[in-house]
Amino acid sequence: MILAIDCGNTNTVFALYTYNEKINQLANWRINNDSKRTADMYYSWLLQMFKISNFKIENVTGISIASVVPETLINIKSLIKKYFDVNTLIVNENILDLGIKVNIDNPKEAGADRLVNSYAAQKLNISPSIIIDFGTATTFDIVAKDGTYNGG
Repeated sequence: MILAIDCGNTNTVFALYTYNEKINQLANWRINNDSKRTADMYYSWLLQMFKISNFKIENVTGISIASVVPETLINIKSLIKKYFDVNTLIVNENILDLGIKVNIDNPKEAGADRLVNSYAAQKLNISPSIIIDFGTATTFDIVAKDGTYNGG
């Protein structure tokens, strides 16, 4: 199972996925952002979410993170380092190349959340797309037929 983590301005969403021939979401949980929440606090909460949903945290084989909140990302990285021994992909850290073209004036300013949405549209073969994200701020993003992120 892959644990996907989306650290937004208001909430952090954790979701479990499997991938065989198709991507399947197994569960998802949301917790409000609190810069004082430690790795230990995240872990105890996450253990409960796994238990309630009848999943075993030991079955996580990889983690993917997209974050627009540096303070939350620090605590999430501590969680992973302390409690998980799996490969971790952090979008936008060290200017990670997702293999999609970012067609805006300053590509480094594209938020990790927006790039991940565009990447998903490309991988799910639903490009061209307009992606609407109802987070703290509602955003509209345009993904071209070839998967290029064209801004929003």
